[in-house]
Amino acid sequence: MEADAREVRDFVRRSMNFRVATLSAKGTPHITALRFVADGGRLYAMTGATAPAVRHIAARPEVVLLFDAEHRGGGGRVLRMRARASALGGDDARRGVYTRLAARKYFVRPGALWNMLKHRRALPMWRLGARNREGGLAALLEFTPLSVEFIDKPA
Repeated sequence: MEADAREVRDFVRRSMNFRVATLSAKGTPHITALRFVADGGRLYAMTGATAPAVRHIAARPEVVLLFDAEHRGGGGRVLRMRARASALGGDDARRGVYTRLAARKYFVRPGALWNMLKHRRALPMWRLGARNREGGLAALLEFTPLSVEFIDKPA
């Protein structure tokens, strides 16, 4: 199925997380769920600087992203996006853009307070992530889409 650009943008906007599938240098597959933001036709996600996804992207930058559009439903479909990924430098100006966009998406949007209360068990991890970002222990990943397609969710 060919994906309409507007439909893809709406689906990505409704998605709170994506799963990134990477391959190690030896070809071992790995899947990681990450929070992300979209800006200027690219996607950005933050993870630990030594995470397997960072090492795998350095070795093999071609990845697959899976979106569920869990916010307001995805209609029984998943968006599969092939992308080229890279880890950006520690002093890259896009870190500030990522932080502002992520705060708006995850903490300032309608329902964000309720979402935080529902997932309060994760608050210590979120705080740790913030400290890691401030301390330079996190990697900002940039994803440039190459192709997209909608697929049916397995039954």
